[in-house]
Amino acid sequence: MFKRKALAALYTSIFLTIGLSVFSLIYFKEDYTDGLSEVLLSTPFVFFYALIGNFVYGLPISLFSEYITKSMEGIKQLFFSFSIHVFFGLITVFFLDWLYVYAIISSILFFLVDGRLKNY
Repeated sequence: MFKRKALAALYTSIFLTIGLSVFSLIYFKEDYTDGLSEVLLSTPFVFFYALIGNFVYGLPISLFSEYITKSMEGIKQLFFSFSIHVFFGLITVFFLDWLYVYAIISSILFFLVDGRLKNY
C-alpha cells in the first residue's frame, strides 16, 4: 500500500507540474518567448515543491484516508476518501494563503491517481 501511495505522490507531482506549465504557457500566450523562458525556468521549482508537498503532506493524509475508509465499500468509500483528500487540501488555506488552490488541485489529482493505481 505504501509503495502505491508513494507512486501516486510522484505521479501527482508530475501531472501537477505539467498542468501548471501548460496553464502558464496559455496564460503568457501574448508574449510567447518570455512566457516560455519563465515556464522553463520555473518548472523544476514547481516540481520540487509539489514533490515535497505530496510526500510530506499528501502521502500521510492519503494513508490516513485509506485507514479510515478501509471498512467501507463502494460509493461510500469513494465519497469519504474524496472528502478527506479535499478537506485536507482546503485546510492549507490557513498556511499557504492563495496557493491553497494548487493544494486542492493536487489533492484531487492524488485521489484520482491513487484510485487508478489501486485497480492494478
